[in-house]
This record gives sequence, C-alpha cells and structure tokens, in this order.
Amino acid sequence: MPQRQRSTVQPTSPTTPSTHPPFFFSALCQSTVHHNICSVSLQTIKRIQQTTMSKPGGGGGGVLFSEYIDDSILTPLLSRLQFITDDERLHGTDLLEDLDGIRGLMGDLRIVFARMAKNERSLIVLFDPIERLVDDVLESVTARDADVAALQPKLDRVRVQIGAIREAVAGSSSYDKIEKEDQPPQGKGGAREDFASAPAAEVVYDGGEHMAHLRRAVHGMDVRLRHCLLCLAAFPEGAVIKKRLLVHWWMGEGFVESADKGKARFKQLVDMRFARAVRREHCGTAHACTVHPWIRRMLVAVARSGAFLDADPDGTSKNDFARARRACLRDGGEVSPAPSRFHPEVCTVYNVDQKYVRLSDAWFRNKARLGTMQLGQWRASGASEQIADPKRSHVELIADEHLRGIGACKNLRYLSLRGISRIKAVPDAIGKLGELVVLDLRACHNLQVLTKEITKLHRLEYLDVSQCYLLVEMPEGLGKLSELQVLKGFVLANSTRKNACSLIELADLKKLRKLSIGIGKKLKRAEDELSVLAKLTSLASLKITWGMGGKESSEATRVRQLALPSTLTKLELCCFPCREFAELINPDGLRGLRKLYVTGGMLQDLGARSDPNGECRVEVLRLRYLKHLQCDWEELHGLYTELRFLAAQSCPAAANWPLDEIGLWRNSDRAGVQMNE
Repeated sequence: MPQRQRSTVQPTSPTTPSTHPPFFFSALCQSTVHHNICSVSLQTIKRIQQTTMSKPGGGGGGVLFSEYIDDSILTPLLSRLQFITDDERLHGTDLLEDLDGIRGLMGDLRIVFARMAKNERSLIVLFDPIERLVDDVLESVTARDADVAALQPKLDRVRVQIGAIREAVAGSSSYDKIEKEDQPPQGKGGAREDFASAPAAEVVYDGGEHMAHLRRAVHGMDVRLRHCLLCLAAFPEGAVIKKRLLVHWWMGEGFVESADKGKARFKQLVDMRFARAVRREHCGTAHACTVHPWIRRMLVAVARSGAFLDADPDGTSKNDFARARRACLRDGGEVSPAPSRFHPEVCTVYNVDQKYVRLSDAWFRNKARLGTMQLGQWRASGASEQIADPKRSHVELIADEHLRGIGACKNLRYLSLRGISRIKAVPDAIGKLGELVVLDLRACHNLQVLTKEITKLHRLEYLDVSQCYLLVEMPEGLGKLSELQVLKGFVLANSTRKNACSLIELADLKKLRKLSIGIGKKLKRAEDELSVLAKLTSLASLKITWGMGGKESSEATRVRQLALPSTLTKLELCCFPCREFAELINPDGLRGLRKLYVTGGMLQDLGARSDPNGECRVEVLRLRYLKHLQCDWEELHGLYTELRFLAAQSCPAAANWPLDEIGLWRNSDRAGVQMNE
C-alpha cells in the first residue's frame, strides 16, 4: 500500500490562523518526532500500527479497525481523486461527472465506517476511568510521601471497571447489524460536503491520521508533561497565556518542582508545536503562548475523556465540578459552587472568566489536595486596556470575609487573588499555608494591609504586591523568607511605625533575583535604605519607582549615588527624580547591564557609562514619557555602542531618531542576538 506523504508546510503565525489544519498537524507531528519527548515516540507508534494493522483482521490495537480503513485507504483515495478532478483538461468532460459520482460513493462508505467507529469507540471510552486511575496510582507512587495503603481502593475500582468492559463487549452489536438508515441523501459530492461541514469538535476528536497521531503523542508523553499540556485546554480559544501563570499552576499541582523546570516544560511544548510562542519585540525568549484552535479542541477532548478537567470545546461549562479534579469557573456570571459540587479530591480551582465569585464558610473545607487556587484575573491587561474596557478585567469576591477559611487548604502551593476588587486586607489565616510557594496579589487596588502572618510562609518563592497603590508598608520580618526569589511591589514606607519592613532586611535573602521597589516622595529619607541594594548579590532584575511631587528634584539633587549590585542585567527606572542619570545611579554597578528601561521623570541626560573606556554595554533600551530628555541620535549611539534594540514613546527628543512607525529601531547587524528575560 503506498505510504502517505507528509507535508512540510509550517504553521502560520498566531495572527493568521491556518485554514488548512491537516498541513499544520503534519508539521507538528514531524516536530514531535524530531524532539523525541514522548516516552513512546510517534515513529515507534507508527511501526506498531503498521505491524498490527498490516492484517486488518489481526489482533493489533494500534487504531480502530474502521478508522484504519478511513484513514489509510479511503482518505488517500479521495485525495488522489480530488487531484485528478482538479486537472483543467477534464473540465467540461463526462469524466468529471463520473469522478464526482465515484467520490460520492466513497463518501457513503466513510459514513458507514464512521458508524462502525462509533460502536468501537463506545467501548474504548470505558477505558478512560482505568487510565485515570492508573495515572493517579503512578503519580502517588512517584511522590516522596506516598501512602501505599491508599492505593488499594483505586486498584479495586480498576478491577470493577474491567468487569464492566467485559460485559459491554459481550453485549455489543456486531458490525453486520449496522444499517445505512438516517444517512444523508446521495449525490455528487454530497457525503464529502457533509463530512466537511461536521462540527469542528467531532472532526478534531474523531477524524484524520494527523489527529490520531497527535492523540497518541499526547497519551505517549511522560505523565507530568501530558498534564502540563492539558492545562492549556482550560483557556478560551485564541487566548494569549502568560508563561509565568502556567508555570505557577504547574508548580501548584506538583507537575514541576521549580520555576526553572516549569520554563523548560513550557519550552518543550513550544518546540513540539503544541503551543505557539508569543515573543516580545526585543527578546527571542517566549513569554507567552497561544494554542491553535484545532489543537485546543483536541486537548479539550482528551482532557474531558480522562476527567482531567471538564470543558466544552467552545469554552462553556455548567460549573459542575463533581466529575473532574480541576474546577474551571466560567460563563462570566455569579457562581457559588457548593462544596458538594466539587470533586472530593479537587486539586485546582481556576477562575477562567467569572466576574463575581461568591464565597461561603464551607467553600474551603474538605480540599486537602488543593494545590492551585487562582481566583483572580489571569489575562494580561495594561492600564490603557483597563480604562478602555474595565469590565473585562473586573473580578470581585462576594462575601470576601470568608477568605479567612483559606487556612484549611493546608497543601495549597499557588494562590492568586490577582486583580480582585474590594479586598482590603489579606486574612491572618494565610499564615497557616505552610506549603505556599507562590502568592500573587498584583493589582488588588483596594488592598491596604498585608498581614504579618505572611512572614510565616517559609517556602514562599514568589510574592507580587505590585500595583497595590493603597499599600503603604510591608510587614516586618520578610527577611525570614529565605526561599524568596521574586519580590514585586516592595513599599519603602513613609510611615514612622516601627514594625514596618525596611530594605535592610532583604540583605538576608540570598536567593532574591528579581525585585521591584516603590519609593515615597521623601527620597532623602529612603537614601540609607537604598544603599543596601549593593548587598543583594543574587539580584539580576531591579525596578525602582519614585513618587513624584513636592519641589520636583530639589531633594534628589542632594543625595549621594546609589551603588547597585554588579550582577544586574536589567534595570527599570520609573519617575526618575534627577536631571542626569549619573547623579543618582553609580555607573560602576552597571557593568553587566544589558537592558535599561526609563519611564517618566526629570531625566535630561542619558549618560550611563560603566566600563573603563566610557562605554555602556546596554543592548536593549526603552524610553517612555521623557519630555525633558535632550539627546540627538549621534550622541545616543555614541553612548550605547552595543545597542541592538530601541523603543521610544512620547519622547520629543526622539523626533529625529531613525525609528519606524511604531517607535522601534533595530540594529540589523546585531538582530540575531537573543537574550533571556
């Protein structure tokens, strides 16, 4: 039998989805084989298929008998007939009518085999609970604190399900009882058109060699990698999904042990082309991804069949979570899931698009295995987008006083209340979450108090309280969080309270690699605290935001230079209070700096010389809202000789710079240079 040739056409860009999914899938399958990620590669699967299906009557179980006929015989024949039909020499001849008739007859055969496949598939679905139970057992066995005694009930359920399958096989109808009633009317190409217009979900889940390869690739993956992939099914079609949010979800469920391993998993999925990378203009590293609509529908089907999560291909849900261990809040209305509606072993609660989530006293009870709780906003939206469409980013907890019950979720590792309105304080009960690794409170605009109990979270690695504009101080004791790697939104307090945390405490955080600080208007009072920055020897990324007001920069001009750690590769300065860069920032701390972002403030002179020859090694420069800047192109290029990317917005001095229509400039000689975020 002739072998079907694979297309080498690459997938289209995210902005122009392909209208020919089979070619996209072919390229994806090839990529999957080349990367050899799965424990059972597609090449191995194909060899098994060819061996077991070389005799259709054999006992091989590579694919369904009826699907083998459709995929390997009828589909290639129809493709060849279509190629013949497209020949211009046949147009207007009787042969064309005969070819259409033959294609119609073959279309009728496809319908017959589709009905046969339905019978076979009804039996295959019965294996889904067994697969889920075996995966659970495997995951439990690989855990360090596995409870072997707890495995017996699951094995008993496997035995019961096998008995159900045997009964179903004995009572199933034979293929010779399949009749052709209820088939579409025959005609030229009628059956082929009917197949083409079938619902997308059915075509994806049931049709084609390419999708069959993809499903087998998914099932052949390492268990944890497969679970990471299936998380993508939770998000709406066309969504841009931040890498960081995915990694945090995976860390919460234990699919990955660290953020670095999560990033590696993300890269695997992109390399395998299950996800399409979304990259920033200046950086070759993917910071987000999208999922091709056909891939997403396949993932939804696989996720539902294995009860990984419950969602319809169009993204809707009944908000009934008893079947799956991952509850995705949907539909945009108000929901108050009763405890009985959650799976008894629920491990994730993820708010996909609920605007109003009503809590109750019992909402957090009986969730001993809950590892990920994302009740806030996951979409990335800037200030302009929030102003243009405030409802899109609005999330609100009804009866948020019931958050105090969160202390019952002892195994929670990822908690996000990101962007939730009307939360004025984090409850003291959060101190009971001893396993918490990620706490995301970004853009909780009403948050005024961060409880001191947070200093008991000794496993915490990531804390984000940025854009919490009513927060005036940090609780004393943050220096005890020895595992902390990322701290965003640290507030340098203007208050005189003695129990406020100072920057000096952060010198004890030996693993801190990313820090953002907000400073009040009284810069001189903060001078002594800022001097501790030089002691943060692991710091790679630093953002400082000054509060503007008062006598502009009169106080700033009298302060001494800040010494920054030599390990910095990225520096972001907002509302810079001085006219010259070197007035406040000591260039000696910038020897390794590769990215410099400056937004707003009094800056006039960009001179940031850091090496003995008087040159700066910055490669990426972003300037925004610098109305006082005085710098022509020759001067700028002389200061930043290694510059490869420049972005300027609302900077009058940039009017004569060689920027494109959206304010960007790239050095073509250095365009191939890529840097990690």
